Amino acid sequence: MVKIEDLVLSAADKEDPKILAEIMKIFNSGEISAETINDCILTIVESWGDSIEKSSAKSAFVLSLSSLELYDSHSLRNALEKALKKLLPPDISSVTASNILQLRNDRKSDMGEIFRNAVNLVNLRRGKFCCAADGGFFGELEDIDTFIGTISVKDRLSGKKRGIGLKDAIRSMIVFNDDSAFKDDAGNLSAGFGKWMETLNSSSVIPVNIQTAREIAKHFICGRLVRGGDFQQWMEDCIKLSPKNNPTDMERSIASARNLEELANIIKESSETLAQKLDSPTIVALKNIFSKCAPGGTKGQVAYAKCAAIIANELDDEKIRYVFSTLENSEILPESPEKVKYELWESLSPAHIKGMLRIVSAIAGQPYLAESVRFMPLKSISLIPLEIVTAQIENMIRDKSALSSDLVLWIWKNRKKVSASMEKTVNFTTCIHSIMKSQNSGASRELKGIMIKDSAFQNKMLENLSGRIQELMDLMAVCDVFSNEEKSSLLVKLARDSDNLKDFLNSAKGREGRLMKSNREQIEAKRQDLIPVSLKSFKNKMTELERIINKDMPENTQAIAHARGYGDLRENAEYSAAKERQKFLMNRRESLENEIMSAKITHFNEAVPGTKAVIGSTVTIKMNDGREEKYHILGAWDSNPDKKIISCGSALAITLIGREKGTTVDLPNGTMAEIKEISPLPAEIIEELSNVPD
Repeated sequence: MVKIEDLVLSAADKEDPKILAEIMKIFNSGEISAETINDCILTIVESWGDSIEKSSAKSAFVLSLSSLELYDSHSLRNALEKALKKLLPPDISSVTASNILQLRNDRKSDMGEIFRNAVNLVNLRRGKFCCAADGGFFGELEDIDTFIGTISVKDRLSGKKRGIGLKDAIRSMIVFNDDSAFKDDAGNLSAGFGKWMETLNSSSVIPVNIQTAREIAKHFICGRLVRGGDFQQWMEDCIKLSPKNNPTDMERSIASARNLEELANIIKESSETLAQKLDSPTIVALKNIFSKCAPGGTKGQVAYAKCAAIIANELDDEKIRYVFSTLENSEILPESPEKVKYELWESLSPAHIKGMLRIVSAIAGQPYLAESVRFMPLKSISLIPLEIVTAQIENMIRDKSALSSDLVLWIWKNRKKVSASMEKTVNFTTCIHSIMKSQNSGASRELKGIMIKDSAFQNKMLENLSGRIQELMDLMAVCDVFSNEEKSSLLVKLARDSDNLKDFLNSAKGREGRLMKSNREQIEAKRQDLIPVSLKSFKNKMTELERIINKDMPENTQAIAHARGYGDLRENAEYSAAKERQKFLMNRRESLENEIMSAKITHFNEAVPGTKAVIGSTVTIKMNDGREEKYHILGAWDSNPDKKIISCGSALAITLIGREKGTTVDLPNGTMAEIKEISPLPAEIIEELSNVPD
């Protein structure tokens, strides 16, 4: 750990490609946790600042983070945006790249995917070779037109040019420096799938995993370069070519494994006889191995889970509890089901999921497993007993809990097995809300596709639409899940089978655009979601943020460098304090940036209280004992108890807002009071909040 700290601080102080290469080597080794990796990255990019966009080495280092699982942060997004200014091809502007990668989107995202897409963008140049793993296309990139947002590829199979949307292409394709792995005379084909995959990776700009390589081979190699029945054998040759699969390894016992990687290899080789090899000494050895191999980061946790799952499939519950006792309250099996890691379960195959479900059931129990249904991906839910899933969904419906896209899909795919009342819960409202809840998940994309394309699904939805057309239109109007074209297409398809909907769309109300709001209306709707704050409190937040960026963080970087000079970092109190200060400043900076992005400056002299209490009004309440108190309801960051100024987010303000004069209210302290008067804010308060010096 001391080594990586030294390297990180050296990288922050000076630009040295060798140091950066050594840091990346440690990051990819699996020796340190994801939290440590992200702390190190933030230290580096914060210290570099704007110098990233002027340095090829620093920009290349930032882009190389695509090989890691990263936590989302403004610092990381800013660093990538600066790196792109240095590395992008001339055809693509940094603004275009930022929009495609959604770097300015304030929603939490898969940063690993964003960085991988960024690598594709940087390498997107004429003459490069590209393909879609799903078989959509493969050929040479001939043109990039950022004005209309497309690329032109000359398809190798048809010989024709085809235009592909730049945004979709970046997310689905792989860019290659050459087409050596796709040539008809590729000599590596005769050596089998393993050798061919080496050629594939040597020419690709992003590492290609074995699953993706299999998909590429299935679409572009099978039948064209390797014929018919020979293809499966050709793919299986990779096992024979693996240098790890030699006679010496085959003879090794499970108990001899020194780490998780060795154990995984031995288990794979012993798959057919694994159950017979799990005797008592081996069980004890497995407990020791799994106890000392604490997984760090998502990649490490997936590797751990896969290995554990294979073993668990061969053990009874008692032995599972013995071998995997350290998993209890871990990141893989957290104390609360709501902290179950969706991406971990999404990375597992059905065979691994079965083993992990046995571990969850044996260690955490059936109630925990049932509650986990709310937070798991569809392919995991599908392997849980029907009665458990059904009972959990019924509880959620009863409690009015929002269903995930995965659960909505599960109900649809099991509609012949569930009750009629449960099937009816899958309506347009449920679907749209679940997709909006997690737009980037595979289940949300699948559900969206079904809504647009599946006529059976659409007919079922129409059954529950009677009397709720306006509700559907209002919901579609404000959701950004579908493009305007997709909304129109969906409504046209629905109107074919619904006279009521057709009549509505043809009516004056429908033609007025209740569905498709103008850009101005959409912007205004989003603006309404922002929290109101006064100019004074907004400037206070901005001042604090600027101080952290321009003063506190540079001083902290110097303090860390100074503390390093005192020697052994493990017993260096000043160094530890400086690092803790660094973590606090980074967290505070991100918190301030999030708050500022979610706020809108409000001048409260525009508020018109009327008969109801609103933000920007003064409310006089009369207590049961006859006392009267005046409270001034202001922005989310405004609070001054001495002047009776309360934040609109406070419990008291929430109780008062929307209530009419003369209403009796139950105050947060448990007492009752009557709203006696509602009036505008005093002029002196408006003056104080608005007239803030620059």
